[in-house]
Amino acid sequence: MPEATLLRRPALGELAGAPVPAPAPGTAVPVAGEATGRRLAVLRGRRSDAAFGNAIRETLGVAPPAPCATVERGGLRLVGVGPDEALVVAGGYDAAKGGDSAAEAALQRLRSALAATRHAWTDVSSGFATIVLHGPMARDVLSRGCPLDLHPRAFGPGSSAGSLWFKAPILLWQVDDAPRYEFTVRRSLARYAWEMLRDAARTTGLEVRRFD
Repeated sequence: MPEATLLRRPALGELAGAPVPAPAPGTAVPVAGEATGRRLAVLRGRRSDAAFGNAIRETLGVAPPAPCATVERGGLRLVGVGPDEALVVAGGYDAAKGGDSAAEAALQRLRSALAATRHAWTDVSSGFATIVLHGPMARDVLSRGCPLDLHPRAFGPGSSAGSLWFKAPILLWQVDDAPRYEFTVRRSLARYAWEMLRDAARTTGLEVRRFD
């Protein structure tokens, strides 16, 4: 029998192209969409373990992230979830340097470096969607459904936190000062999260884009 090929479809499907609120006159419209090409994995390992920390430093040139912080190199982002846990996000950060091919190569180097260490690696790509929201009004839109203090003094580039988007549990991080936010949400709740995002942007409008 021929080998079966599994296709990972966008979680939002046709919703990403559905009508969105029209922008108010003179408003800087935030941009949002699903990052469809991301690979996600939960990485567990003791930050105090020298071999584990060295494997990450040698591969990415940075130390494992502390809880509520992120580090990014070569198309890989590590989002600190807890003292000994991080979410590995591959793709979408270095498009000018090779895009997904660079991220995939970095991912394989990281896995090879970790092979001799005590760690656990669980691919969760099929269980979560990644939603991107950025632009001058992104913080205002996000704060309508997320209880975190998103003021730049409290939550800036490199910050991350587990929180809620209305009633959906999310893992949120800020990429840059644009500001650009990204969050993961369980795939079964992705459509709910998207509809609530459209509703939260009813006064600003929303430009929909698909992110790789």
